[in-house]
Amino acid sequence: MQNLAFFLAIISAVFHAIWNALLKRSRHGEGCVMAAAAVQSLLLVPIFIYMKGWNSLEAAWPYILASAAIHVLYRLLLVQAFKTCSLSQAYAIARSSPLAIAFGGTFF
Repeated sequence: MQNLAFFLAIISAVFHAIWNALLKRSRHGEGCVMAAAAVQSLLLVPIFIYMKGWNSLEAAWPYILASAAIHVLYRLLLVQAFKTCSLSQAYAIARSSPLAIAFGGTFF
């Protein structure tokens, strides 16, 4: 089981790096981000239907929608960062900023 978890983590990191490299090279990054968000949403609909999520998650919908909006905003800002910085700069800052926000919120 530990080998499977390690393998999945490595595969996830590789796909994440590939996605960001493709996003950096894309001329239409905003469109790619919106298309990815739409595809992800469409892939999750059958899961919600299967789990009867539409009815049992009424109180959670504001949080689900807020989370989706935050993720789309994050990706759009990442596209803008890729336009102005190198991949290594923008990616490092984008990936460490949530940690910095959580750390700052904890101590300040």
